[in-house]
Parts: sequence; structure tokens; C-alpha cells
Amino acid sequence: MKPYLKRLAELYHKTQSGQDFTESETRDWCDSLNANLTCKKKHYAYEYTLAYLWERYKAVGRLCPVERMLWRKAMQQNLSLCCELSWLEHLSFIVYQTGDTDYQHEICAKIDWLNGDGVVH
Repeated sequence: MKPYLKRLAELYHKTQSGQDFTESETRDWCDSLNANLTCKKKHYAYEYTLAYLWERYKAVGRLCPVERMLWRKAMQQNLSLCCELSWLEHLSFIVYQTGDTDYQHEICAKIDWLNGDGVVH
């Protein structure tokens, strides 16, 4: 998972729980969105959606209701992917400790696939 997408997920989760951003978190939010905008290698449709909507927001200064709905949906998809990857990474460590290398390879293949680095067979 790209670090800036992980940071966006963390910050989005914070806003969903009703907390406000600190000044440094606001900078992180903008920096992460700018990093996604300039990234040439996007793996998921929601990354393109976020990039387009961020560019539009920067140009116009606001998003219409439909765009805000698309924004929330894309941010939720990013958060879901981050949670799934985190869960798989923890599961992989637990399986490693049990010594089940076959299952661990399956989990790692899924992690690679979700990261856009490989293919699950």
C-alpha cells in the first residue's frame, strides 16, 4: 500500500469519528492527495476518482453534492483496502509463527495482488 493512501485512510477514519484535524494533519491530508494526483502508477479506480476530484476541488474551491458522494465512496474504498491489507499482514505473521508456510505464501500472494504487485493464482 502506498504510504500516502494509508495516511489518507487514517485521516479519513479520524474525520468519520467526528474528530478535527490538527494543522500538521491538514498538511498531511493535502500532501497525500497531491501525491496521489501526481502518481503515474495507479492500481484502483478510486485512486483516479480521488485524483480527479482533488484537482477539481483545487480549481473550483468546492465539490457539488454528487462529487462529494463520489469522494466519500472513494475514501471508503481506500479505507476498506487499508483495513484488509492490515488484517492480512497480521494474519500472515500469526501463520508464520505457526509454521504453516503454504498458507503464509497464499496470504502473501493476496497481499501482493492487493498492492498491485502480483497475481493470485
